[in-house]
Amino acid sequence: MSLAEQDADLGLPVPSGARFRLLRQLIAKATWPMLRHQTILNHGVIRELDDLRARLDSAEHFVRQHMDSLAHHTEVFARLEATLARHEAALERDEIEATVDVHAKALEQQMKVLVRFEETLIKHASLFDDLPSFKSDVRQTLERVEKVGLYRFQEETSSVRRDLAEVLAEVDRLAENGEVVKRALAGQQMRFAQLDLFFADYRRSLDDHRLKASSHIDAASPLAFEGIYGALEDAFRGPPALIKDRLKVYLDEVTRTTAGGGEVLDLGSGRGEWLELLAEQGIEARGVDSNVIYKERWEAARIKVATADVLDHLRSLAPRSVAVVTAFHLVEHLTLEVLIELIDLANRVLQPGGLLIMETPNPENIVVGASTFYLDPTHQRPIPPPLLEFLTGARGFLDVKIKRLQRGASPQLQIPRNSDGSIVEELEPLVEIINARFFGPEDYAVLARRA
Repeated sequence: MSLAEQDADLGLPVPSGARFRLLRQLIAKATWPMLRHQTILNHGVIRELDDLRARLDSAEHFVRQHMDSLAHHTEVFARLEATLARHEAALERDEIEATVDVHAKALEQQMKVLVRFEETLIKHASLFDDLPSFKSDVRQTLERVEKVGLYRFQEETSSVRRDLAEVLAEVDRLAENGEVVKRALAGQQMRFAQLDLFFADYRRSLDDHRLKASSHIDAASPLAFEGIYGALEDAFRGPPALIKDRLKVYLDEVTRTTAGGGEVLDLGSGRGEWLELLAEQGIEARGVDSNVIYKERWEAARIKVATADVLDHLRSLAPRSVAVVTAFHLVEHLTLEVLIELIDLANRVLQPGGLLIMETPNPENIVVGASTFYLDPTHQRPIPPPLLEFLTGARGFLDVKIKRLQRGASPQLQIPRNSDGSIVEELEPLVEIINARFFGPEDYAVLARRA
């Protein structure tokens, strides 16, 4: 490599004292443009060779180190292989001994079972010897039983024959009487046919009288009933002060909804307890009711109630003009078609995010659904909470929820107790069902938001 480094410059520059030094210098100058690139290439090749020689030295050193390590690990592996062979031999001996012990114990158990079986066979051998005499005794007993049974069967059969003869005689007598009965029934059927014709004529005449009277009743009954409806509410729903106190449960929800502006519209305001409560809270509200008997009460309380049909009033309002629509004990007076239209119209007049509240009797309480609901003769039918919840959501309202309302403290059945004071756990589910169905919430409300 040292000789290559010396020749890399192609003998340039010409050393002093060299022969023909001047001539060689002239030749070098003349050829230098061609030789310059060669010298650069020569030096580059020398550098690459130096680098390759260094990497070969490093690789040789690395191989020597790993060869030493491999020899060490080979030695260790040989020792481990010898140890493993010794352990395998010992383990094989232990397993064979354990297997022999297990089989020996199993054979010992089998021998004990065989001994017991042999003893049992010896005990029962005598039974096989006595079997012929036993069969003979059984055969004789069966023959005696057959003889006694045949005699008794003949006696019972003769008694049955006598009974059958008496029955047949009675049937003959009934057949003779049947002809008489048939003739009597034929005469009665003719009279029944005549009565059917008479009652048909009577019904038609009665229907005609009802049709003539219905027009007079329809014209007089609305005003006549409206005159006593206020007394009916006082008697069965409760005094206004009590109703106002019950309605306070909705104030927080209504206050939050109207905080950004907008008024409350109460449908079927009745005596106006809800509107009075809202006025006391400073919440702007107005109502609508078709019954004029409360007009003086509305004026005295200074609450705004329009005398009009609820649906007509909703149709007259501008869309998205109301923050809250309420209807307390109104929906149970409506048919299904009118109820759905009311929900749709409420959705139309409510502002986005507006609140709809509909309160009605809770038929989940059996006393309400089967009795007290019908104290108001204008009620149509009870509406189960899931049904009203479904109808409200199906007509486009969001966040629909049911609020069950327990009106004051109601009596509750107590779970019976044992003599030690603990409850009778078997009766606990039954008592819970009775309390829920007979003493549960009397009213409920559906609350929903407009999209």
